[in-house]
This record gives sequence, C-alpha cells and structure tokens, in this order.
Amino acid sequence: MTAIILSIVLALISAGAGIPKLILKGTPVDNLRGHAFTDTQIRLIGGAEAAAAVGLLIGIAVPWLGAAAAAGMTILLLTATGFHVRWGDYGRGRAGVIESLPALILAVFAAVTLGFVIGQT
Repeated sequence: MTAIILSIVLALISAGAGIPKLILKGTPVDNLRGHAFTDTQIRLIGGAEAAAAVGLLIGIAVPWLGAAAAAGMTILLLTATGFHVRWGDYGRGRAGVIESLPALILAVFAAVTLGFVIGQT
C-alpha cells in the first residue's frame, strides 16, 4: 500500500513539473532558459517527467515499470540537483536554496519510492 501511495504522489509531482515544460510555460521554463537551455531541451526534460508520471501510475499494476519510472525520476532529479550545485544556487542564500532544494528532496523521495516498489515485487 505504501508503494502505491508514494507512486501516486510522485506521479502527481512529476506531471505537475513536466507538463509546464512540455508547453513551455511557467517560472521553471524561464529559469531554464536563463541557464541557456533550448526549448527542445526543456521539452525533453518535461517529456521525461511526464513519462515518469505515466510509468509510475501504470507501475501500480506492473511493478517493474513503476520501479523503472522511479529509478528514472531519481536519476533526473539527482541530475537537476547537480545542475543547481554547478550554478551555485545553494550558495546564493535563502532564495537559491528555496529554488533548488526541492530537486534534492524529490530525489530522495523518488529513491524511497523506488525502494518500496522494489520491495513489493
């Protein structure tokens, strides 16, 4: 049951993050453009997030797919955290931490979800 709840929550977060990138709307898109990401790159990130959301939901019935989606989200979010570190966001004071800490927290959340999904298979 825990794996299902975590999968649903992570899927909602992934969809909420991915859809704006797919349609190129919102503050995260503006921030990525400010770091020289192209619209194509932004859409690829959004597509990966949206695909992970779908995979997590289907993974409730097909656990190996949920595990793959959770693993993919963990990798994506750790990569995002790495970019935030590279850009110096964690050293910019409170504003930088508020902008960048969610990626790290969600990476941990995705990894925990992965652990529970693997545990149910």
